[in-house]
Amino acid sequence: MVTQDETSGNPTGAVSARARAALDALENLLAGMGTALLALLAALWLALTAVACLAGVGLLLLPSALHATRAVADRERTRLSRWGPELISPRNPRRDCGPPSPTAPYAANSAGSGPTPSSASSWA
Repeated sequence: MVTQDETSGNPTGAVSARARAALDALENLLAGMGTALLALLAALWLALTAVACLAGVGLLLLPSALHATRAVADRERTRLSRWGPELISPRNPRRDCGPPSPTAPYAANSAGSGPTPSSASSWA
């Protein structure tokens, strides 16, 4: 009588490798389903906010809906970065869209007497 060990080498190692690959695939599937559920909830919250805008109260709900959408996108970006190359996150709108610097529209005039508005220095 011939056993599997004699014909295929080590079937126990192949079975454990396939079982590990199946568990990894199941883990990725469940993580993706969790993110998909969160994305569906965020999309529904965004749609509810859009409908509430028609009643005039949606603008109060808009920051929370956008925050939820961005959080889900960041979570998905992090999840996908575990598999392959890192996905670059977009710029942070809270940091980049602040009020302008008080010195931004000014430039030193040609006489060097201090900052003047750049439009005023072109009239001189």
